[in-house]
Amino acid sequence: MRIPPLTAPRLAFILAATAVSFVGEPQARAADAELESLLSEDVVTTASKTPETSSSAPAITSTITAEDLRIHGILTLADALTFLGHGMLMASSARSTDTGARGLLLPLDTGSHVLLLVDGHVTNAALTGWSYPGAALGVPIEMIDHIEVVLGPGAVLYGGNAMFGVLNVVTRKGKDFQGVRVGADAAPGREWRLTAGAGRPFELLGQTGEFIVGAEHVEYHYPLDVRPINVGRDAVTGGPVVTRPGGPADGIYGGTWDHNQSTVSSGYLRVSLGAWELRLRALTQRSSHPHVLFDFDNPDAYESRRAGSLGLSYHASIGSLGGLRLRVYGDESRERLNYTSISANYCRVGMNEGCTIRFDGGAERLGSEVQADFDWRGDVSQVSLVGVDARVDHLAFVSNALDKATGDNPGSLGYYNRWLPTLGVYAQHVSNLTSWMTANAGVRLDRDPRFDTAVSPRAALMFEPWSGGTLKLLYSSAFRAPTVGEEHGASVFIVSPKSLEPERVHSFEAVIDQRLGVHHVSLGLFSTTWSDMVVLVPLSTDEIARAKSAGELSPFMPAALHYANASRIESKGMTVGYDATSWAKRIRYGVSATEAVQRQDSSGLMDDSAPPATSPRLHGNAHFSVECLPRWLTVGLAGAAQDRVVVGYLTPSIQYTGIYAPASARARLTFTGELPWLAGLRYRAGAQLATTELGTLSVVSTTPIQSATPEYRRGRIERYRVFFGVEYAAWN
Repeated sequence: MRIPPLTAPRLAFILAATAVSFVGEPQARAADAELESLLSEDVVTTASKTPETSSSAPAITSTITAEDLRIHGILTLADALTFLGHGMLMASSARSTDTGARGLLLPLDTGSHVLLLVDGHVTNAALTGWSYPGAALGVPIEMIDHIEVVLGPGAVLYGGNAMFGVLNVVTRKGKDFQGVRVGADAAPGREWRLTAGAGRPFELLGQTGEFIVGAEHVEYHYPLDVRPINVGRDAVTGGPVVTRPGGPADGIYGGTWDHNQSTVSSGYLRVSLGAWELRLRALTQRSSHPHVLFDFDNPDAYESRRAGSLGLSYHASIGSLGGLRLRVYGDESRERLNYTSISANYCRVGMNEGCTIRFDGGAERLGSEVQADFDWRGDVSQVSLVGVDARVDHLAFVSNALDKATGDNPGSLGYYNRWLPTLGVYAQHVSNLTSWMTANAGVRLDRDPRFDTAVSPRAALMFEPWSGGTLKLLYSSAFRAPTVGEEHGASVFIVSPKSLEPERVHSFEAVIDQRLGVHHVSLGLFSTTWSDMVVLVPLSTDEIARAKSAGELSPFMPAALHYANASRIESKGMTVGYDATSWAKRIRYGVSATEAVQRQDSSGLMDDSAPPATSPRLHGNAHFSVECLPRWLTVGLAGAAQDRVVVGYLTPSIQYTGIYAPASARARLTFTGELPWLAGLRYRAGAQLATTELGTLSVVSTTPIQSATPEYRRGRIERYRVFFGVEYAAWN
């Protein structure tokens, strides 16, 4: 299957067809259409930290509503972005999700280049920078009011990690979640889910307040076949590598994964009273690691994670001039990666019966933010926003290799324990230069003791040359600080680097946004450069010798890696989107497509003639729904597709190859509505189909492959599933 590129003629056809539909509107309805455009336009807060319409926001933005999620039976943020998000790119497994945007998806990234917020609170892990848009988000999908998607660098107001974009999950108001709710979902043989929640407004001490609370428990099980691979001989024993507990010494890695499970339990609470608001989030997660570099399908290989967060904020008015917002927040997390190796090949000297390789880490964060906005003329024509965000992180990390026979630990492979104070200062000013032109400019300074002050500017000009139309010219930048794992995460084949600098990104964009009645079309052109990207780089022969003599590397290890600022990526392309409603909003439909041409300069480490690994040139999605029977039945159809991608292998001897995984597509059919025999009982049921068995693990491998050939293929990931669920709401 080869998806054709979104060439200029194709784009012209899309826009022309849309324009014809606009022109076809009767002239007598022009005023009504303009009013409907205003009423239907989304209000977003993520781009500028203040409410504004999506057309006036200084970025490419889109919104996924609770109604969109309900109609298509979406249960995770990752699926919402896959099937409904504009410009986003996801690669999910039961364990984790890589998150990209506008054609760029970095291998094994685990969402560290996207800033993920819940009600404005950063959820990226302090230790790794990872984001968790799957079940480990910690917020049941039923609690979500809408999801704001901001494409492009967003560090000017938020600091690090916002390189691909910013995602803000906004929860519902108490009045919209009133009552008590319970629900259950299942995909037979794959996953099941239980949820409960409640919410309501109230009055206390003469103040109006509300609360909303929700909890969920999710379990996944994904058996998967991997084509067997001969991984060679054990450098210690000289015989074939033993690749699994109880398995033969035949050097064959692969087969069927039986131990590929993930369990997540989480809860979220938000309470407001007057100008005060309190938010609490907590979760635990345990996921199998059946495909790690060491043993294959070992039940003792796992990742566990515990995380919690707290936020308390206060909003006050500064007379007629503006407003003041105070916020204190805290986060805590504990993480463990536990790997095992039957073979001595991947262990330290003397561990001839194998070893357990364990990474333990933890982080605590305490911070406060003060933000003030000023409406200088009282007519929102000149508005300034200033803020200070100060925090201190305690980050700790240790990696060990324990002798499987004796349990002895000869000493840590890597160790880190540090208090890290950081300070961010930001300012933004919005000026209405004329009735049809607005300027938005801002800058943020981030001070981190590990590197020089990071400066992240942004500038935007917005024009309204005609009714319902907006033209935006944008420049933005962002950075990502090296994680503790990258700076100090040594293992049996990864050596700690000498030094690392922050990654940087600069982006220039032009956006045309047009609304007419229920129709909305947008076109965004972008030119983006990522520099100093942190990647794993093979050590030279001399570097390996020095690492072995210093005790950083086993004498038997034939090759090794370390992290380095060794990659630069240039990307140019466009994102086009169209959505509309009809038949009194009983029919909804939309389409989004992104084409990006990219070039990667990796100092000879990768094939610069090929696109970056796992990054498709073209990707997009489409959705359609119709309310067949009011309240009782709505049918939703959604699909997502992407072009072929370069397969990436991550091993001590080979980093990336020119092998391509084929183009892929997914479709999802959902039936939702109320069940007639009990008021408050809703259902969702449907099926999902994929055109190919190759998924995220087909394009990123951590197995010790000695050679790669075009015939090599990773095995089956589920091609289809059926799912169903019910939700009951009482006293609402």
